[in-house]
Amino acid sequence: GSGGEESLGVAPVGGGGGEAVERATGAPPMRRAVDERQIRCSPLALLFGFLGGTCGLGLSCLGAASGIAQSGKAMAQLGLGNFYRGDKSMVLRGMLPVIMAELLSIYGLITGVTITIQISQLKDQGYPLAAGFLHFGSGLIVGGSCLLAGHTIGVIGDVCNRAMAESAAVFSPMILLLIFAEALALYGLICSLLMNGTAQDIAAAHACAPLSRHAP
Repeated sequence: GSGGEESLGVAPVGGGGGEAVERATGAPPMRRAVDERQIRCSPLALLFGFLGGTCGLGLSCLGAASGIAQSGKAMAQLGLGNFYRGDKSMVLRGMLPVIMAELLSIYGLITGVTITIQISQLKDQGYPLAAGFLHFGSGLIVGGSCLLAGHTIGVIGDVCNRAMAESAAVFSPMILLLIFAEALALYGLICSLLMNGTAQDIAAAHACAPLSRHAP
């Protein structure tokens, strides 16, 4: 009978499906859909998205500053020693680690600008939480890789510039070491751009218009 069906939480034949869902979940179907939408389209998405851009640019600049400071100090000592020897061209060679360290901040700038542009483009259709997480991870991966690469470039520039004061033959191996260190940041930039593209696809597939348009 209908009493047995009601005791099992099954809607009687002929209607009452919404009441059965309400008894099983503890919330009306429409209210439950709105709650899921509030989670998926949480305002925290903007927080994570802009944090990703901030971390990407900030950590990249921190890595670049570290590399410039370490290798620049050794470059100054190299130039001072070779000035009295009459060899001024050695200073130009010593600037190579400084230049490659400066490139790291550009990688963070690319990621930060990309994230900001994508967020501004999604302001009409909404910005889902999943896209915010992806942008946050994108900033972290490029910022972390540039931070480590900057420290590596600084150490290489410091040691090799000091060694070039004694022998110019160190210059060629230094170039190879700097390329390997710069590649670490490039790997992070490539992954960051791929994650940004995925975030844009997810935002397009799961549009989050304002809740007022869909609320009952």
